[in-house]
Amino acid sequence: MFEAILAQVSALRPVAWPAALVIGLATGVLIFAPESVLTKLGLGEFTGNPSPSVGLFFPLSVSVIGAELAVACVSWFRKWKKSSNYRKTVRHHLKLLSGDEKELMRQFIKGDLATINCPLSDGTANLLQSKGILTRSSNVGMAGTKDVFPFSIQPIARKHLLKKPQIIDL
Repeated sequence: MFEAILAQVSALRPVAWPAALVIGLATGVLIFAPESVLTKLGLGEFTGNPSPSVGLFFPLSVSVIGAELAVACVSWFRKWKKSSNYRKTVRHHLKLLSGDEKELMRQFIKGDLATINCPLSDGTANLLQSKGILTRSSNVGMAGTKDVFPFSIQPIARKHLLKKPQIIDL
């Protein structure tokens, strides 16, 4: 029973905030607009004492809009925080690169390449992939080779290395 009610309420969510916005604006005008404005709009009968339903719908619609804004802000903040943590982690890993890792990263920056081919058995490329600096571009290997795959540098890593090439001894 409760799940059915929750499913119905969830189905109304995409239409809830636009309806609440319209209702909130309409009731807000009826409550807060001066009598002269209401008369010009042809709403002269609402001057003086608006009905109790108008007084009820205004705070309800404002609370629905506020809740939707809060959900949107929390969602945006979570995405921003996740992205910020990823950037911070990549910068941290770039500062601590070993000699082999620096050599592989120099190939990307010196050659102005976005992708290089490395054997899947290459521990350096796989380690950089696990650190989030590289990504395997394809699950299909290069034709005619047993285990050579394309690895791409992540845009955040490229941007940081171009800004600070001394990290990889350039």
